Amino acid sequence: MSTNLNPDYKPRLYHGGWDVSVRWYIDFRIWDTDKKKFVRRQYTGMNKHKTLVKRKEAALAALDEIEELLKEGVAIGTPSDTPQNRFDLERFTMREAITYYLNYKNDTLAGNEEKTLVIQYNQGRAMVSKNTFKTNRILFKLLTDYLAKNKQQNILLKNFSDDVCHRFFQYCRTELNHSAKTQNNYRRDLSALFNFYKKTYDLPIKNPTLKLRRVTEEHSVKHPAYTAEQITRIVNKIREDGNDQLLLFIECIYYLFLRPREELRLLKVKDIGERTVFVRAENAKTSRGEHVTIPLELQKRFEEKKIRTYPGDYYVFSLSGEPGTKPVGVDYFYTHHRKILQSLGLEGYSMYGYKHTGAIALYEQTKDIVTVKNHCRHTSTQQTETYLRAYGVMVASEVLNMRKFG
Repeated sequence: MSTNLNPDYKPRLYHGGWDVSVRWYIDFRIWDTDKKKFVRRQYTGMNKHKTLVKRKEAALAALDEIEELLKEGVAIGTPSDTPQNRFDLERFTMREAITYYLNYKNDTLAGNEEKTLVIQYNQGRAMVSKNTFKTNRILFKLLTDYLAKNKQQNILLKNFSDDVCHRFFQYCRTELNHSAKTQNNYRRDLSALFNFYKKTYDLPIKNPTLKLRRVTEEHSVKHPAYTAEQITRIVNKIREDGNDQLLLFIECIYYLFLRPREELRLLKVKDIGERTVFVRAENAKTSRGEHVTIPLELQKRFEEKKIRTYPGDYYVFSLSGEPGTKPVGVDYFYTHHRKILQSLGLEGYSMYGYKHTGAIALYEQTKDIVTVKNHCRHTSTQQTETYLRAYGVMVASEVLNMRKFG
């Protein structure tokens, strides 16, 4: 693809002297295929960030990405190869079907480029959920790589047969050793792609996933829960090392059931209310902002650390050991925690295990499945029962009190 970067005008960032109180924008020129000339456009997506660090980081990343895309030949205008023409089954490839499907699901059809979807997502304008975006891209990258490996990168959508589909899933199972749950998720997402073309555009194609049998899922645990004795040893070791911030981080996982990297690490002071912690939508697994009740013991710790007295935009966990303007890195606490576990001979455990330990403790104390469901932010009590059962916890309705035999 030829470059569409105007040699006389590179994209420029205007930031008013790095002042977050003013509107920032990236000014650039992009080729318009209808007008046959470069036209002026502006990007302002970085303004959703209110802190200097975040806005500057987003702006510079966008500047690099825009320049790179222009070099790759991205243009605007009416695509010469319209979707209707592209749906000629005699030349519509599986790869084209995947990229068009991803962009359609995100309501971004321009150029039918998967990069368009990525840009929209990075700008905060994605219409698919965070998880859908991630899982679809993982599956379809895996599939396109598999096809290329088997010299089928140009296979047509109509020729993606039952046999090809079966061999792909056999590859996932035997060579990649993917779990039953992962295989079933792949089956669901791939089926959705074929149903999209069958139902939305009435294409005369078969859905090859229909002959795949759902794989039986064993209830297994990836992150074991901790015993009370193990918790005591870990807490004592952390206190011995004088790392109270790590201890507070772990306590938040245990009491709030937050995901360490995505939710807790990015928690801000303003997210801690009087009685609840608010998990912002952009960090939440479900892409929904939700409140989580703060247990009494954790309330005491917040008060002891005077967390609520810091500026609202400060991250609760920073490198300084107290709330600050920049969050700790993704693996900061994981690295310190791993050393603690190794020193205690607790291999095979993880930071995520505190979340499950807390969920078990909450149910054992309350025997209330709805309370656990709400605190876990599950969508149904059935999901919570399945979750607890995987850890050997039987919900109250399953604890049978039968008359003695004989």
